[in-house]
Amino acid sequence: MSIDFDNLSVFQKTQLNHIVDEHKQREQRVKPIIEQLKNYMVLNIWELDSFQIAKIRRNNEKEIMYATFLNYQSLKQFASTLDQALLVCLAHKYEGHHSSFPGYAERMLGANFIPEEEE
Repeated sequence: MSIDFDNLSVFQKTQLNHIVDEHKQREQRVKPIIEQLKNYMVLNIWELDSFQIAKIRRNNEKEIMYATFLNYQSLKQFASTLDQALLVCLAHKYEGHHSSFPGYAERMLGANFIPEEEE
């Protein structure tokens, strides 16, 4: 798709430039995450305040995992669902690596998971 910039209003050009700038900034922010996950296929990255969660898959497998990050640094834990990954991030942010929060939260919510250590 090509955009005819000559027919855009000043407001539309400004909006388009803002969108392009935001996209470039996001690419720069998530670049360290993609580099840390070079052995995996990165399907998506969510940025939630200081948490980042990457939806990944090993190149030769179908299993989906979620890698967890805090301030773009790996927490060295994978989760099997996005919900579990968010609990891992919350636990690391507020209680540290050896937090028991994910287990308590899962029992309260009726979830059942154990985060996997990164290889």
